[in-house]
Amino acid sequence: MSELVALPQYRSFDDLPNHVRVQVVRWGEPNPVEWVLQAIPALDHRSIVEVMNLPDGETKVLEFFRDLRGMLT
Repeated sequence: MSELVALPQYRSFDDLPNHVRVQVVRWGEPNPVEWVLQAIPALDHRSIVEVMNLPDGETKVLEFFRDLRGMLT
């Protein structure tokens, strides 16, 4: 039987991995610390912190930032 591995629990900007914080600062609103807690339509009306707590959340958040970059280039 395989063991379940606990996922990290993100609650705030400071809890996020550095590479995600860098993207948040790059794309975030004037206050990235608050932005990570706001619902974002492109993330199914969830916040970045909420999505990061999903099993595939980091992938979804990084795809969201890639999509933003694609829209602006």
